[in-house]
This record gives sequence, C-alpha cells and structure tokens, in this order.
Amino acid sequence: MANFNEKKRITYFEDKMSEIDYRYEMDSERAEGRAEGRAEGRAEVAKAMLTKGMDPQIVAECTKLSFEQVEELKKGL
Repeated sequence: MANFNEKKRITYFEDKMSEIDYRYEMDSERAEGRAEGRAEGRAEVAKAMLTKGMDPQIVAECTKLSFEQVEELKKGL
C-alpha cells in the first residue's frame, strides 16, 4: 500500500469501506433475525403457560412480554 499512488490509495480505501458497510449490513440482518426468533420463542412459551392455566401477569413477568401482549395471546387460544 505504501507504493500506491493517490488514485489507487483512494480506490483501496473505498473498497475497504464498501466491505465494512456490507459486513455491518449483514450483521444487522442477522441480529434482526435473532431478535424475531427470540420474540417468537417467548410468545410460544407464553402460550404454553397460558394453556396450563397460569396467571397472565406471571406469564408476562416470566417471558418479559408486556401484559397487553400476553392478553392478546390469550385471546388467540
């Protein structure tokens, strides 16, 4: 890189920035997917708890879902 002329150095850094941007974008998409998966998992656990007759307030506390979310899940059972 020390032997690069100005134009080649700029191109090199632009390519590096593009690579960094791409990796950041991919990591963000994976993080979103994991968050969605966790939310779905919490909902499934909440449904199972509600099916067993557990108090919605307790379900909300255990699953870290809001009481309103638990109530909506309960209506869907």
